[in-house]
Amino acid sequence: MFYQNPESLPYFEILKQARYELARLLYSEDPDLFRIFPIGCCNYSARVVAAETGFEEVGGFFVPRRENHAWNYDQERRLYVCLTLRQYGDYPEIAVMHVTTRLLRKDKKLTDTQRQMKLDDVDRVIASLRRIRKAADA
Repeated sequence: MFYQNPESLPYFEILKQARYELARLLYSEDPDLFRIFPIGCCNYSARVVAAETGFEEVGGFFVPRRENHAWNYDQERRLYVCLTLRQYGDYPEIAVMHVTTRLLRKDKKLTDTQRQMKLDDVDRVIASLRRIRKAADA
């Protein structure tokens, strides 16, 4: 179900940084919200990953609970990427799954909603990630 060696993906470090920056931003805004990260943070996460990797934002369902959820799609490798799957149980902090997973199901209407959603503060996370990468490249 999960991709066996996600650390080998060329974008894995970007995903780690994105997850860290999302958690850090939430903590700076509301320390109580940080304690429950990643619950309720999938929309922000999907937007940040899309901005940093170019992966498609996807809306759909976490199938076992039939709850709305958002994640990303790596079209080149046909993989789903999710930084917030852990909110549903003992899953990896950075979950990389084959599109055949039974955990997630894409929904066109929810995907359209995700892509049109206005998300406050997401630009701050993206700017922070770009500063970190620029400093690392210098």
